[in-house]
Amino acid sequence: MTRSSTLLLLAALLSAILYFYHNRIPVLRSLPLISSSTSSEIYYKWRECMSEEMEYLMSSDDNTFWNQLENPVQKCEMLNDLRTIVMEPFNNLDETKYSILPICGNTVMSVVTLGVGQDVNAEQEMKKRIGNYSVQFYGADPIVEGNDELFSKVGTFFPFAVGNSSRMGTASVLLDGNLNFFLKKSGFLGVYVEKRVIHVEFVQFLKGIIGKTFYDNIWVDGEYAEYELFEYFYNGGQLDREGITVCQFNMERLLTMMRRGGAATFFAVLSVSLLLYISYSSLNTSTTSFRLRDSAVDKVAKNYSAWHDCLKKNISIYDGNPDGLWGNLWRGIKLCEVIPEMKGLFIGDYPNSDETKRHIVPKMQLPSVIVTLGIGHDTGAEEKLIKGLPHGSEFFGADPMHEINENLYTKLPGKYFPFAVADAAGLAEANVLINTSYTTKTVVTLDIIYFLKNLVKRTFIDNIWIDGEGAEYGLFDHFFNDGKFDENGITFCQFNIEIHKPDNLQKKLFHDFIFQLLKDRRYAIYRPVQGHHMRLFMVNFANEECVYKYIL
Repeated sequence: MTRSSTLLLLAALLSAILYFYHNRIPVLRSLPLISSSTSSEIYYKWRECMSEEMEYLMSSDDNTFWNQLENPVQKCEMLNDLRTIVMEPFNNLDETKYSILPICGNTVMSVVTLGVGQDVNAEQEMKKRIGNYSVQFYGADPIVEGNDELFSKVGTFFPFAVGNSSRMGTASVLLDGNLNFFLKKSGFLGVYVEKRVIHVEFVQFLKGIIGKTFYDNIWVDGEYAEYELFEYFYNGGQLDREGITVCQFNMERLLTMMRRGGAATFFAVLSVSLLLYISYSSLNTSTTSFRLRDSAVDKVAKNYSAWHDCLKKNISIYDGNPDGLWGNLWRGIKLCEVIPEMKGLFIGDYPNSDETKRHIVPKMQLPSVIVTLGIGHDTGAEEKLIKGLPHGSEFFGADPMHEINENLYTKLPGKYFPFAVADAAGLAEANVLINTSYTTKTVVTLDIIYFLKNLVKRTFIDNIWIDGEGAEYGLFDHFFNDGKFDENGITFCQFNIEIHKPDNLQKKLFHDFIFQLLKDRRYAIYRPVQGHHMRLFMVNFANEECVYKYIL
């Protein structure tokens, strides 16, 4: 058995035993030949063995620690009470994962793979081996090509890396995954390169996106990202604080000169904390501050009031009548956007192939932040807008269909995110554009607050273009005074929103959205386009910076 296989085997063994100990679950009694010991007794025997064997290593240099750790591991895993625990191997093309399978029936295993690496042989083997049990696989990898298609055959795929924070960062990723069979059999799986990718924070991924807090096994192959996950597994660490239980985990730990010291520290801390949950193996944001002698909002208050009173007068007849408002709102907006008090507002048109986005360019040479939710194989509007914005402006776009969208958006240049954005994180049915037609597909969604604050890392957004194919209804109340955007300090100066053909319930949501915006006295509404869907453009008259930058 190779050093790598030995230490991976330890990964599954220790994490399983320690889970039993930590939760005082005597399931080990039902395994052959160890019914005489409780799980806590088994753990203490193992811990005593390891403590004796590790005494020398804990005071050794980093190289010795790394090279000789497998010796006490191999010795202590041969204790009588441990030898009969069946840790099943599941082989990938270049490594072996381990798992203890359930000993009780009617259970559903949850297994997470962090780093798919163009290879799901282990997952497929486990699925066959499970027999009467069922297993749910969740896999994350920032390289969509190859991994999405492979992993979707066994479970749910998530197109990002997982780490200790949500960010855009550099990761070592496997490219050239679509190699022929003979190259793969010879052990050549592809080329690892450094690439900027999206990272989602570990707890957010497990609890917020997958939506579970109990996991049977996690297979961690993060290509050095494992170092930043160590502290999650400590007693009182992030997993404990979030109520997340991991029964077993495999972790591949890659060695570099810069990281050896972390191994000894990790082992020492975990030893002291009694529960060894461990195995070893071979914005900047910049928002311009404005110092105004007079309030910019006060200067435009009369203009806004004139528009507000005009629209209220023209649509109040439809208060309580969602059908009437849906069919006639556009009339009132068109009348009120041309009143004298609104004539100084220069709203630009930026057409896509089938629609037009609106934007007011800044009156000063200040960079802008533009967010697109729903790219739809079309960046014509962004390409036109970027030519008229000041240097340093940033574009961020999200769409769950990476084909075409990723190439288009990154060429702007912009930062592309391969998932949907909605009011809540998880998996959802969405109407997405594939080739030239829309179809319903299960996609990964991130909640908009988390997306803006943790991934985009911007809370002052000059314009957000929302084309969520129905997801927009869940975002309506976020825009209200004291809504979720206010609670999280997020400001929009302008936004475009497409409201897709509503059913009766959605018409009521839209009705309440419009009348609440009027009550809040923050946004003015312009440029209605009415058809099966409705497109609206809104401008913020209640934020000092927005008014100073775009209206005065």
